[in-house]
Amino acid sequence: MASFSSVIVDTPTSVAVVPDKRNLEKITLIEGAAEPIPLLRRASSLDSDAYFPVKAVHRTTTAEDEEDRVETFEGWKARTSATVLQISWMAMMTRAAYVNSTHWKDWVGCMAWYASLWSVPQWFVHKERTPWNTLAFFASLFPLLAQPHMEISRKVSYIGAIHGSASVIVTSRALQYWFNQEEFKGWKAWRRMFFVSAWGWHDFRQIKYVGTTKLRAELERMAKWGSILAATVAFHVWWGKPADLGNYKSAFTYKVLKFFFFRWAVGFWTLLAWFNVMDTFPRALHFWADGHELRHISEDPWGARTLKDFWGRRWNVPVQDMLVQGVFRPISKAKWLPMRKTIAKLSVFVVSALGHTYAISCGGSPWSHLRSMFAFFMAQIPMLALEDTFKMEGLGWMLAAELPLAPLFIEPCLTFVHL
Repeated sequence: MASFSSVIVDTPTSVAVVPDKRNLEKITLIEGAAEPIPLLRRASSLDSDAYFPVKAVHRTTTAEDEEDRVETFEGWKARTSATVLQISWMAMMTRAAYVNSTHWKDWVGCMAWYASLWSVPQWFVHKERTPWNTLAFFASLFPLLAQPHMEISRKVSYIGAIHGSASVIVTSRALQYWFNQEEFKGWKAWRRMFFVSAWGWHDFRQIKYVGTTKLRAELERMAKWGSILAATVAFHVWWGKPADLGNYKSAFTYKVLKFFFFRWAVGFWTLLAWFNVMDTFPRALHFWADGHELRHISEDPWGARTLKDFWGRRWNVPVQDMLVQGVFRPISKAKWLPMRKTIAKLSVFVVSALGHTYAISCGGSPWSHLRSMFAFFMAQIPMLALEDTFKMEGLGWMLAAELPLAPLFIEPCLTFVHL
């Protein structure tokens, strides 16, 4: 049996020594939990560098527990899953390139871009941050962001958007590696690959081992959201596109209002279902492949009663964590900058807006849709200011604030997937 070290866990209420078998991160036990979970769940609040404290308890680890953890990210099932994911992803991208272009350079370019998604973070993860390595690292990121703007990506809008989104995520993950190397010390190649360039954008620093006990429930959840996604897509195909309105398109009539009301209402569920499928699929995969439970991408967004709580702690948590660590904290700690907290909050939404706008721009979206997507995120700033000034909260406030803005986000997304 492999030996392992111990980690001293310091919490506000107690100190406990617990085994750290995988050298992944500091771990402790929540009272009543069957398995270890990360010691501290990072708070994504834009106002706080705090962590959610957990109460440590003492527990003896048995040999059976150790055996349950033998097959982790380096096990055969995990490696097989990773390989299948990579081949499937590459096949989809290159097939699109081949069908929509007869020039061999486009096909090779697509293959080279995809290979760089995996190789760039892997190659530089343990490099010393010398000036030369730093220059080489940043130079290697340019192809990731440049290739989606090639003609091959624009020929099929949703392929271009996927290219753009993947480039943004991988670039962000690579930057996390580069500037926080100690945090990833001890990680092996396959876990790094899952973190950077597999399907989805879950944070593999926040995991716990549960075996396959939750696999069936996750598959049922994925089937539910997959059915909703299929049904809403079928509705859009049947309902038609804005161009089908013909002469009514520019007229403010009941027909136009009815068309867009149902289009945007169903579009909301289309995007929500897609988001949940992208959450449940990787979670189910890892329950089967390595027994680890990934943290949900979103944490009970329906429970939010303020915009600050929704955007700061509940919605798209991995991306929010990246924005907090990479944008908010550095700016908020710049003592030379006046009003640095306010500027940091504004910068988070600006960077988020640019990231989403960049992704759909790679699919050849028109300027009207780029402006719409950017405006959606910028409009959150005055809404948050209004909420903070008048202490607004509750479901009614959330609906009143977001429903008028939702079409700014929904319409560009529906259009670039040809719905």
